[in-house]
Amino acid sequence: MFEKLITLFTFLFTTYFWTVVVLVQEFMRILKYRFEYFKSPRTIKYPESINDKKYGKSNFVNIQTTTGAGTEKLTLRLHYVINGERKGHTMLFIHGFPEFWYSWRHQLMDFGKTHRVIALDLRGYGLSDKPKNVQDYQMKHLVNDIKGLLDALEIPSVILLGHDWGGAVAWSFENEFPDMVEKFIALNIPETNAFQSVFRESWRQYFKSWYMFFFQCPYLPEWVLSRFDMKSIALAFTSKKSGLQKMKLTDDDINAFKANMAAPGALTGAINYYRATFRYTKKRNPKQNEKRTDSDRYMLIFGEADQFIEIECAKRTKKFVPNINLKLLPGLSHWIQQDDPVLVNRLIKEFIDS
Repeated sequence: MFEKLITLFTFLFTTYFWTVVVLVQEFMRILKYRFEYFKSPRTIKYPESINDKKYGKSNFVNIQTTTGAGTEKLTLRLHYVINGERKGHTMLFIHGFPEFWYSWRHQLMDFGKTHRVIALDLRGYGLSDKPKNVQDYQMKHLVNDIKGLLDALEIPSVILLGHDWGGAVAWSFENEFPDMVEKFIALNIPETNAFQSVFRESWRQYFKSWYMFFFQCPYLPEWVLSRFDMKSIALAFTSKKSGLQKMKLTDDDINAFKANMAAPGALTGAINYYRATFRYTKKRNPKQNEKRTDSDRYMLIFGEADQFIEIECAKRTKKFVPNINLKLLPGLSHWIQQDDPVLVNRLIKEFIDS
């Protein structure tokens, strides 16, 4: 009981601390920009370039999944882009925050030549439905979304790839439905237990995760991120410290990611992932670590210049997945599949062909 109280106190203190830090920062911006700060964000439209057929075909599917406390059934409309039709095995790509299917554009073009490739918009993102409540974004619902998608498309198993939040969903999906995963590739997202253990021990990871605590506040994160026409979203990909290190996004790329977050309900949906993960916990399958010990179907590609996740998280993943094929890439950012798509795609090809 005492330990739980300490944990609760630490969580509340940290949340309020970072909220105050952001409020001070925003107050300074108000003094600098005055009335301009309060201007409503302009309407940002997706650039026409993302509709290029070279990426694939845009589709929608109604899936049967869950929501709320977990017992409520839900018909959810998901958007996805598919390329390659029925060539070879199916590869499923799951994006992270604050992205959508478009972050996999390089992989859709490349692997679409030899496989059927699918990149979806998770619930709350892109053109997919955006439930309003925090509890609608519990991990069990996100996992059921992937299961519902594969069932609706009549796909029995996939080569599963996930980045950032999409990687967290992918790890959990593989934990629940291992027979539906042929090979598993995580990009800049460690195994869940590895991240949690480093998070509890490392002050560096604690400070890198400051935004997760700030996101627990209602309304304020959405307001801050929307200022100056989603400038914070653009900076995530373009700033010298956290942005892409090798490649640069085009203006159309930046506008696509800004438009994704500017859609009604998108910021709240995306931030609710963080709110739900702090408020709801899920018991893991106790047999899963044993299964992962005996398997060599796992790969983790990690850019060492990641400003959000400590490299120790990637290294510690080997403790929980001993046979994982770990590739540490110096000089590449958190957005690794966009930062050096040629190298990343080559590593993925070598792994799935092995």
